[in-house]
Amino acid sequence: MKTLDELNPSECRWPVGEVERGEFLFCGELKAERMISALRPSPYRQAHLALAFRPRVKQPEVRSGSPRLGSRSTRITKK
Repeated sequence: MKTLDELNPSECRWPVGEVERGEFLFCGELKAERMISALRPSPYRQAHLALAFRPRVKQPEVRSGSPRLGSRSTRITKK
């Protein structure tokens, strides 16, 4: 692990330690070859790249025919 000043451009910048408290270093392993966009190389090694850029999880669809919470069809009315 290395400080930011010790890192060279080809080393992983994944923070390790207590980031919230400012007590951390950086991974420092050789970065991944993969690009994260057409113009920007990855700042992380392969394992950290997989953690940082997880695929989006498809949200379950809400059935259009089902009543929504708080709608008139779900309210209980007294007669």
